[in-house]
Amino acid sequence: MSLTPEERARQTIDGLLSQAGWIVQDRWQANIDAARGVAVREFSLGHGYGEADYLLFVDGQAVGVVEAKKEGTALVGVEIQTQKYSEGIPEALPSPVRPLPFCYQSSGVETRFTNLLEPDAASRLVFAFHTPATLSRWLQDELAQPASTSKALLRKMPPLIETGLRAAQVTAIQALEDSMRQGRRRALIQMATRRRQEEQREALTIVRDDFWATTSNKQLNFLQHVRSILRIDGRAAIVVPDNVLFEGGAGETIRRRLLHDCDVHTLLRLPTGIFYAQGVKANVLFFDRRIASEKPWTKTLWIYDFRTNEHFTLKTNPLRREDLDDFVACYHAENRHKRKKTERFRPFSYDELIKRDKASLDIFWLRDESLEDAANLPAPDVIAAEIVEDLQAALDEFALIAADLRKP
Repeated sequence: MSLTPEERARQTIDGLLSQAGWIVQDRWQANIDAARGVAVREFSLGHGYGEADYLLFVDGQAVGVVEAKKEGTALVGVEIQTQKYSEGIPEALPSPVRPLPFCYQSSGVETRFTNLLEPDAASRLVFAFHTPATLSRWLQDELAQPASTSKALLRKMPPLIETGLRAAQVTAIQALEDSMRQGRRRALIQMATRRRQEEQREALTIVRDDFWATTSNKQLNFLQHVRSILRIDGRAAIVVPDNVLFEGGAGETIRRRLLHDCDVHTLLRLPTGIFYAQGVKANVLFFDRRIASEKPWTKTLWIYDFRTNEHFTLKTNPLRREDLDDFVACYHAENRHKRKKTERFRPFSYDELIKRDKASLDIFWLRDESLEDAANLPAPDVIAAEIVEDLQAALDEFALIAADLRKP
């Protein structure tokens, strides 16, 4: 007999709790002293509070609850239900703190956690259930010294020692500390570094709990932001430079998560010569956001090479709609499953992509004639003329903008 989605989720949660060091028991066989950490299924709460999917015991005392939901359920609003359960434990049940401080919401694929010991407690994503020892330590620290959580300590930071700091640095650090004291979960951090006589350089790093990776790369952050604001099954087509396709570190992390969590189905390699900045190498990345899943959503990424051996300029040979007709036909918007391989359009499986160095999507297969035969390059006067043409086109556009700005 096949399991229901709810039963499959609980089966997965059982395994995750066991991996974290919890003994999982049924309520009719419960022995809360069987181990340091015991999770009791379907525990009956006080009158009017129903049943907790799992009640967590550490050293024989109730400390938390787990609310189980089927895969795909949005967990953000479930924390209210979990906190209600934490308040409904029977009076006779031993517990060091009431309401129970540790609340989890899990589908087996995604897990969120709320620590009610924290000021302005709010749920956050976690990669695994905490161990019984971790919860015990947090409880003991709080009982020994109230307001000992990290969030609480951030609100009691000592004054900044300003010795050796410039005024701008003092302002930046104090603004960041104020943001932490106020419990803000997102911060824009501006860091300045100097090395000997080098000119001061600044790097901008975005820190957001809904981003897969923290980076100063604005293009990677823009990709993460677009993904974060898409609703489930929402579709996106985003222009990205080549470095988004091959950059290591945070770039690799983001690409792997994007391929796993979204259906990344199409990549259009754009030609150069279509932007004002000469030599800009850009792409259009098409993907659909999906619900959380253990299996990757991307099955096949189709790449259309519209760059190799293509030559466009802003005036003499500008990109036109009809130049994209072949791509549109290959894209097959009405049914992507009917796509066919062509000279410029090729499929790459998920397994092929993640096995590539740094999960790079910077893929070409056509022979670039301009690289193989220097004789094919235009004459120097032609190249110079094209540069002048592009610059003049840009100046014309700026002249129009300036004229508009002068209008009353």
